[in-house]
Amino acid sequence: MSDPTRPVLPKDIPALSAPPLDDELDIEEARLESLNWSGQTANRIDVSATVVVKGDFTSVVLPKAALRDVRLESCQLAGATMDEAGLSRVELIAAQASGLTITNATLKDVLFKGCRLTLANFRYSHFKHVVFEDCVITEADFAYAQFEHVLFRRCDLTGAQFSGVKLAHVDFRTSDISGLNGVAGLKGATIDELQLMAISRSLAGELGIRIL
Repeated sequence: MSDPTRPVLPKDIPALSAPPLDDELDIEEARLESLNWSGQTANRIDVSATVVVKGDFTSVVLPKAALRDVRLESCQLAGATMDEAGLSRVELIAAQASGLTITNATLKDVLFKGCRLTLANFRYSHFKHVVFEDCVITEADFAYAQFEHVLFRRCDLTGAQFSGVKLAHVDFRTSDISGLNGVAGLKGATIDELQLMAISRSLAGELGIRIL
């Protein structure tokens, strides 16, 4: 599987003062450092061709946010909520995002690299051409999500929830999937022999197979 299409960013992107969060906010072609929207809410936000460095989005609420050609570097996203968001050509690098909620969302050409996504909630979201690389995704909830051409590369998925998912060309090799929930629904996934051994008891239990 090829990596996601990278964000299209201007060569000389101007550094701007971080704008206050407000409804109907549009941000385009900007480099924002030390942005702080912690605990705030906006009903609609559109961000494009923008780099955010060390932004604080802790517990922010951004329903239906639209992010296109965006890179988030070393940002705090713990407890952030972005239900029904649309992410296209987005990179999240070294994000601290425990408890992040992105449900009923569309993520296309997205890279999560070196991110902490413990207890993140991605239920009912649609992932297409997405890579999770060197991420901690323990106990995350992907229930009823749809995956197309998704790669988990050297990730810790211990205890993650995959019940009711739909998978097409999804590769878990190199990642820790021990204790995965919903393993009976992993049709379409690629794993290796050691991973199969790690989930064999869970798989047997979900299929009603007794091991004596």
